[in-house]
Amino acid sequence: MFDRAGCSKLAIAVAAGWMLVGQSGWAQPAASQPGMVMLQHADPVFREGLRRHAMLAGAGTRLHNSGMYRHVFGDTWKNAPQLAAARQSGRWYYVDRITGGMPFQSLDGIEDVAAELQADDNFLGFQVHEWGNSPIHDYERVQRLILEPGQPFDAEHFAPFEGRVQTPYFSGGDYAMYADVWRPIRDQADMEAYLERYFRKLVGRTRGQVLSVTGYGQLQHAALRLGAKHVMAEVGSQVPLTGLQIAFTRGAAREFGKPFGVYYEPWGGTPMGCYSALPFSTWFPQHPQMQEEMDGYHIGPQYGSSRSLQRRLLWYSWLAGAAFCAEEWGAESYFANWSDYPLTEYGRNVQELLQVTAAWPRPEPLVPAGLVLPPGTFGVDIRYVAGSAENLWRTVPPDACHQQLRSLSRELFQSSAAKGYREASNLTPAPWAAYFDVLSADATAELLAKYPLVVYLDPQQAATSPAAAAGRSLVYDVSPEAGTAIRQRIAAELPIQVDGLVATAQAFCGDRLLVGVFNNLGITKSVSGGEQAAAEATQTACLRGAVAQCQVILGHSWVSDIGPEQISLQVPAGEVVILSFPRGV
Repeated sequence: MFDRAGCSKLAIAVAAGWMLVGQSGWAQPAASQPGMVMLQHADPVFREGLRRHAMLAGAGTRLHNSGMYRHVFGDTWKNAPQLAAARQSGRWYYVDRITGGMPFQSLDGIEDVAAELQADDNFLGFQVHEWGNSPIHDYERVQRLILEPGQPFDAEHFAPFEGRVQTPYFSGGDYAMYADVWRPIRDQADMEAYLERYFRKLVGRTRGQVLSVTGYGQLQHAALRLGAKHVMAEVGSQVPLTGLQIAFTRGAAREFGKPFGVYYEPWGGTPMGCYSALPFSTWFPQHPQMQEEMDGYHIGPQYGSSRSLQRRLLWYSWLAGAAFCAEEWGAESYFANWSDYPLTEYGRNVQELLQVTAAWPRPEPLVPAGLVLPPGTFGVDIRYVAGSAENLWRTVPPDACHQQLRSLSRELFQSSAAKGYREASNLTPAPWAAYFDVLSADATAELLAKYPLVVYLDPQQAATSPAAAAGRSLVYDVSPEAGTAIRQRIAAELPIQVDGLVATAQAFCGDRLLVGVFNNLGITKSVSGGEQAAAEATQTACLRGAVAQCQVILGHSWVSDIGPEQISLQVPAGEVVILSFPRGV
């Protein structure tokens, strides 16, 4: 068994060794880093395994900050050799999780580190994790643990929870964080003001060096408007409607002239848990604590989301134009041990992605439609949109925008065929989700002009849009006819038409057009039976249009016929096919 204590010491001793990544010809300026950069955990013992399997070339760095232990930010990172090595690598890097999800760690000293890093374009930011979720959970903890016993919310009564790494703990902040942020929440305006105060405080404390990561709460436009440096979508089995998540994140990034990323979580599914091939984790100081603190959740290869879903989400993210990718749990999952590094199925999925995409520049996704949110929209709770919750932000009733988005998602992103397959709520068996960017009401006329179709929820907003005068706008009025019109307009803009109960994505990549076809049905998972693919969930898909001179990049076995005008696929449950065509044919 590998000794985690020994690993920590070794990490400091050999940090300079993995600096060679930045000295081997792979280092490039931030603006020209090609492909989708994998931001890999900084532990040099883990990265040695990546090197042995030729998976380290071009990798960025994920600097792990949080976990079930106590530390002070400045003491940990001010002179950290791993941070120094990341800075010298010439690759993108970030600090994983300064708030959210795990016990809050003291941020004392972060101001000094932020001052050193703010001029570095390769520094993506300090990750603020699920800031539409963590402060809401903390609000509920204040209510339950302090106010319900009849105590005032002040430093004295918050003190028992300061620095806790056992439940109950606060994940979004300490008393100093919440003292001037917390207010009673009565309605949606109160909730949004609470979230904005929280995020502004973190942006100010880090000199704007925030990497916003959200899943349930689509808050990327607000994050960039409030001063965040970059945004990522947290994708995985827990959060529904991955295509819509990425549409929000990509749209916000385009509005602000930024690249965007994805953050993959192996949690979720049935059984709920986390994939980990090792008896230790970077999040926990020792295995007994890892077992104890999960409090009913489970860690191991038989738990969490399927490897099929992991594979589809990574390939979808690449085709969607993500510039960088990180994993919530990654180092625990690639290898069965850290001695001779046998690859797990999880590791083989990433290896396949890296090997194939190394030959390609970053895809430019085809996104014919921009969906413009009504003025004043702060964020969107995707749980309500997906139909998995009946209120917003766990507390308040839905507004008109959310109700319209729920209807639109049923028209375009979901399908009744997904019922019975838990993981089909992420990448749904509908071909339209990839072809939207979600934009704010502040999107410029220049940006709107780039979309052949602009969809509005607000008729008055649409009437004054320059897209209306050009005949490029539609209003979604919650009618089936409006949904049909949107689908027809999108289809008319796509070089390749795909028929079948599948998800699709199309992207230009150099001088080629890439088309991805995803069968998101038929995968089940259990503790006793493991991951199973239902044979009856195999989907027939037909590609029509400019299909001449086809090359198969992924999924050769599922291409049943290639003709001059049509390509037929038989895609088994959970599988992916990616085809390439000459651009412009």
